[in-house]
Order: sequence, then C-alpha cells, then structure tokens
Amino acid sequence: MFNFIKILFTAAVLFALTLTFGAIYLNASLPNVEELTEAKLQIPLSVYTKDGKLISQFGEYRRSPVKLADVPQGLIDAVLATEDHRFYQHTGVDFIGLMRAAHHLLVVGGRGQGGSTITMQVARNFYLSPEKTFIRKFNEILLALKIEREFTKDQILELYLNKIYLGSRAYGVVAAAQVYYGKTLDQLTLPEMAMIAGLPQAPSRLNPINNPTGAKVRRTHVLNKMYEYGYIDKAAYDAAVNAPMTETYHGPKVEVDAPYVAEIIRQILYKQLGDKIYIEGLKAYTTIESQEQLAANNSLENGLLNYDKRHGYRGPIGLNGDLTLLKEASNVGPLKPALVTKVTADSATAILADEETITINWNGLSWARKDLGQGRVGAYPKVATDILKKDALIYVLKNKADGTYRLAQIPEVQGAIVAMDPKTGAITALAGGFDFFENNFNAATQAKRQPGSSFKPFIYAAALDNGFKTTSMINDAPLVIADTPTTLWRPQNDDEKFFGPTSLRMGLVLSVNLVSIRLLDAIGIDTLVEYASRFGFDPKTMPRGLSLALGTLDTTPLEMTTAYSVFANGGYKVTAHVFDYLSDEKGNILMKNEVAEPKPVISPETAYIMTDILKDVIQRGTGRGALQIGRGDLSGKTGSTNDHRDAWFVGYNADRVASVWFGFSRNRTLGKGEYGAQTALPVWVDFMREALRDKPESVLAQPKDVVFVRINRKTGNLTSGNDPDAVFEIFTADTAPNETKTNTSKEKWVNPANLF
Repeated sequence: MFNFIKILFTAAVLFALTLTFGAIYLNASLPNVEELTEAKLQIPLSVYTKDGKLISQFGEYRRSPVKLADVPQGLIDAVLATEDHRFYQHTGVDFIGLMRAAHHLLVVGGRGQGGSTITMQVARNFYLSPEKTFIRKFNEILLALKIEREFTKDQILELYLNKIYLGSRAYGVVAAAQVYYGKTLDQLTLPEMAMIAGLPQAPSRLNPINNPTGAKVRRTHVLNKMYEYGYIDKAAYDAAVNAPMTETYHGPKVEVDAPYVAEIIRQILYKQLGDKIYIEGLKAYTTIESQEQLAANNSLENGLLNYDKRHGYRGPIGLNGDLTLLKEASNVGPLKPALVTKVTADSATAILADEETITINWNGLSWARKDLGQGRVGAYPKVATDILKKDALIYVLKNKADGTYRLAQIPEVQGAIVAMDPKTGAITALAGGFDFFENNFNAATQAKRQPGSSFKPFIYAAALDNGFKTTSMINDAPLVIADTPTTLWRPQNDDEKFFGPTSLRMGLVLSVNLVSIRLLDAIGIDTLVEYASRFGFDPKTMPRGLSLALGTLDTTPLEMTTAYSVFANGGYKVTAHVFDYLSDEKGNILMKNEVAEPKPVISPETAYIMTDILKDVIQRGTGRGALQIGRGDLSGKTGSTNDHRDAWFVGYNADRVASVWFGFSRNRTLGKGEYGAQTALPVWVDFMREALRDKPESVLAQPKDVVFVRINRKTGNLTSGNDPDAVFEIFTADTAPNETKTNTSKEKWVNPANLF
C-alpha cells in the first residue's frame, strides 16, 4: 500500500512538473495580447452614391463594430446566461466548468462540453484554430489568463460581441441583428436576442435560416438559462418561448441598384489596394446621383423589355417543368419564373416560386407573336393555347401600376445608358445591361460599337473650324466611289431620297448621309481624325476612308457621352469618372480622386453653334421625339448603323449629357425600322424627363463673338424681314454675311461640283 501511494505521489509530481514546464514553454510562444487593442475587425467594403445611399458591399464577412454601452442589457444577459454566467467572477478560466467537462469526458467517454469561457473564446477566435485538441485547449487557457491580466471584463465582452461568428456570414451581434431581422440592436425583442445568443454553439448548423426547428430548440435553451439565472421572470419567459419564429434573411440593404457602378469601383480599388479592400471597413463614395440612377435603371429596363416585346416570343424556358425546376430558377431583373398549371382560350394560370398562384389574362399574352429571327415576327396569336401549354416554365412580369402579370422573357438585346455632368465629367448614372447578375458584361464601358450617325456632329464641327458655315450649301445627290479597284460604293440616304443643294445645318438636322460624306471629303480624313481625337476618340479605331462619315469607328457609350460633353460645356474635354473618394470606417478620407482639369479642345463659338444645330435636330429633325419632354434647352443626335445593327441617341443641355445604345452582342440586325429615333431615343426621353424634372432650363452662355443674322434659308444670302424664306442663322462675327461681302469668295460657299 505504501509503495502504491509513493508511486501515485511521484506520478502526480511528475505530472505537475510537466504542466509547469509545458506552461512556461507554451506561454513563451503565445502572441502578445496587446495586439488585441490594434485588432482590426474584418468589415466589407461599402460603396455609396454621392448622397450617401448604399449601392453594394464587397467582402466575405458582415461585421459592424459596436460599443458595449450600446448593446441592450437583455442581449448581454442572454449571452452571459448561455455562454458564461460566471464571466464577471472568474479570472478567464472557469475551473468549475472545466471540471464539468472533465467529468463528461470520463463518464461519457468523449469530448462534449468544452468548458470554454467567453475570454477563452476570444483567445481562440483571435489567435487560435477552432480544432478540438488538448494542446489547443491548453494554449487557450494560458492565453485567456494572459488576456484577463491585460484587459477589463467589459473590454473582453465587447471584443466577444463584435468578433463571434453567428452564421450566414454575420460576425458580431450587430451584423446578426441585420442579417436575421433587418433591425438595429435597440429594436430587438427578447426572443430575437435569445436566438442570437444561442448561435455561437453551432452558427452554421443551428441558425434559423438553415434549420428553423433546431434554432427554436436552441432559443428555448437560452430562455431557460435566462430564467434559471434570474435574468427574466416567468411571464417574460412564457411570452418569449411561445413567440413565433420571425427570422428571414436580410442581406446588406442596398438602397440604390447600381451593380455595374459598384463593380467599376471594386476594380479601381482592388488594383490599388488589393485584398485589404474586403476587410477594413472602407467606404467608397461615387459621383452617382440616386434619383438619376433610378431613372436610368427604369428607362433602360423598360426600353429593353419593349424592344423584346416588339420582336416576338421565343418560347418558354422549359416545356416539362415541375416545382423543383421552378424553385431552382432565379429572378432576372424584374422577371420572375413561373410554372404554368392551366391554359384556357384567353388566359393562363401559373404558380410562382413562393407558391403564389397568378393569372395571366389575354392582355398579358396577346403580344406574343412568334420570333422568326433577324428582327422578323409572325402573326399575332388568336388563343392562349397557341402560346403556352401546361407545365411550361416561363418568366412573368408584374405590372407596377395595377399588379397584373404578363408573359415575358429575358431580353436578348443589349443596351446601356450613361449620364454625366458635362462641366466636371462626373458620371451621375450608369447602367450597362438588363441584369448585372445574369450578365456581368458592362455595355456602357465595354461595348465597342459603331456610333453611326451620332458621330456626324464631330464632322460638322470640324467643317465649321475649317472654313464652312451653317449656311454652306452641300449637294445632296447620288454618289459613286471606287471602294476598291474592282468594286464601287454607292452610299445612300436612309430614305433613299435626294434634296439637292442642302445647307450644312439641314444636312445634320436631317442626318443626310451624302452631305456628311461630301463634307468629310472636303475637309480631309486626316483632318477629321485629328479633330475627333480631341474629343477622346481613339485614332486607331477610325478607318481611313469616307465611310468614316457614317460613323464606322468603334467606341463605347461612355466615350460618346464624354465626347458630347465638349459641346455641352462650351468646348472643354473632361475626364469621365465615377469614383469620388475613399474613407475609413470613421470617416477619415484615405484617397481622393484627383480629376484632371477640363482642357479646351474647340472654341466656345464652335461649341455654341453646334449646340444650336443639334437643338434643331430635336425641334425639327430626327430627334423630334424628345419634344414630349417639353423643354427648349435640349440638343442631341440620333444614330443608326448599316443594317440597323446599332441604335443610338446622345443628347444634352448645359447641366446633363446622356447617351443610350442598343445592339446585339453578335452584331446582328435589330430589325427593320429600329432606328435610333425608334429604339434609343424613347429611353433617353424617359431618363431625361426624370433627371431634369423640376430643374430650370440650362443653356450655354452665348459667346461674344457669336451673332445671329437674317438670311434666306434657300440661298444663305443676307436678306430682309420681308423675305418669306427669311430665317435667323448663327455665325461667328468674322464670318457673318453683310451687305458688302455677301457672296464674295471670302464667304467660302461650297460649290458641290468642286467636291467630286
């Protein structure tokens, strides 16, 4: 017996020495807990509009730091009752809890209750791996003791409440309140606080989104503990235990839908700062105006859907659908997937993914002519069964006005809209497609397309700066050009009509192709290439041929918007930009976008004259559709390309310039009749109506060297007020006709016969 006691005593001493030396060794390798005061909580990058509305967040974690004083006492009580009710009594390690865990190990034969205090969990979360090993547990104990020597209990609890993972990528109690309830901490109810307090044990397995049944059991456990330790009374306990489960997923609350803008910002910042943008709680502010972005989204979305509707129905996305396929299908923009359950002669019944049953009446079906391809459509259907069958998987669109549904489909056509402040280059709205999450391609900045007739203003501006005037007469007559040694090019006007001698002004107002071609030949291709490059066009994309007069270069909607800004602001090239500044989570500015000063590239006189001509495009030319806005300060130009592959409208006043583009990614035709005026202009009108609503008219100040003179509109000669063809025309002071020099060679009238 004596020998047994001696052996046991010796073993105990050796064990104690092992623990002591092990502790000394491990303690030397532990991190410096003072680093906790510098520890950065990983917070995603947030992107905002100019007026501070959230556009998007980028980052794996959702975490918003909070001071302990701002945490409701009920939530603190719930956490302490569940995780560590002796938190304020122990020194970082609850030896009673450890003994309970050891007893569980001996009796049950496996690791179960870990006995971890809140301080130990802080140690593990900041410094150690989550794997369950005895060496990690020993490290955890030593580090917890070290933390308790350096920090107050309140500081440790605050770190815990901000750091702990609570499921659904939410870190900390603030993020959990937002993710599960869409609330701030002070808005939480007792059962909601109990739910959050119960999550640290198994945040992925027991969170109410993934496992509502298990989460409710865990919530009841938390409430039991709160009642057991006296944090709540019986009445509060009974009410909370019987409260319904109200948790639903609340992602970051996006206030302005601008995902194409958000991605631009992410790329800009990632290029400069790398992965740190996702974890340091940075806030990026853009130049986007909230109301304009909303108008841009709506106008482009409606335009794409209306185009798609004009060109027929391509059929359901599936013909033998079931509820499983329905629930797997995702929303695309405003379109919702639906499963057809019944079809009659004049209606269809369908079920949505949330199991709501809807009816699509004949008004929502009758548009669905068959899409025959290449812009062609078949005859209108006579009955609903010509369009849909039972079990078809389709998309539907809800009418915002009356709540009814219509048959719809994801548009194949692409489109973009960009709006800008012409004085600064600040982008105020940008949408690069129908749904960023369906197709990340940003047509506003990436679609290199031919601008067609919307490029003509730059030819006319170059002509004004090379001896031509608004009254210069150019012959609109048939033209044959040797395109190659064996082929001839016979350019045509869109309506295949010829006007004969046409003034420069009317050539642009009516978008006459042959006038543009003759003008380009007169000023020279090299002259135009140099001149157009001042506006930001890449000389490398400009063909060295007369087809350039018809806009056969490659450019983007953003570049077109920037180029037209030169006319809108009086002759200055601005730098397009959407990023404004970057701040840290406390509001300290870390980075400011240093935008280059506007650079004068054409004279104020030329910009003013071009604006006046382009105003005429809207008043009596191809842009007349813009008259419905009811403003007199708008200028702009339609654009269409060969075989209707691209449709444009670019227009402006002195405060805002915007461009709209439509086309297919495979560069096929938009279809007969789909000119810029029919396809792009309505979108521009819808946008500008909202963007300029309640804003006074804004026009360029007239330069002192610009004068208006009464001339005969047919001849361009000076005339009197008695002349029935008299109009006022705009000139620079040194080129204005007068009684002594009208029709002299110095007037530089164009003799069409000399052009070819």
